Amino acid sequence: MSCRKFEAPRHGSLAYCPKKRASSIKQREPAVPKDNVSDKPHLTSFLSYKVGMTHILRISSRKTNEKKKEVRKEVVDAVTLLEAPPMKIFGIRCYTKGINGLLLKDEILSKNL
Repeated sequence: MSCRKFEAPRHGSLAYCPKKRASSIKQREPAVPKDNVSDKPHLTSFLSYKVGMTHILRISSRKTNEKKKEVRKEVVDAVTLLEAPPMKIFGIRCYTKGINGLLLKDEILSKNL
């Protein structure tokens, strides 16, 4: 309860205030990178779902300014587990830019599903 001011002392950091859950477990559209027009047709992104979190133990190495030597420490980091369902291509859509956004120009569907 990090956002109450007077009823109770603060629990946790205010760096992520207000705390709230994600609106959806799927990724948002702005997370998809912009497509380069000069490249060949390729898969720009894929859909994945968050299935959990865990932690890993890794060795962190950094150089110090004082002694110019490398310091290696074991660090515990949180990691997210993602699950991606198998993908099948069943069609290709071509779009053109119009006045009100993207317009469907052509569509080719696969016959062997």
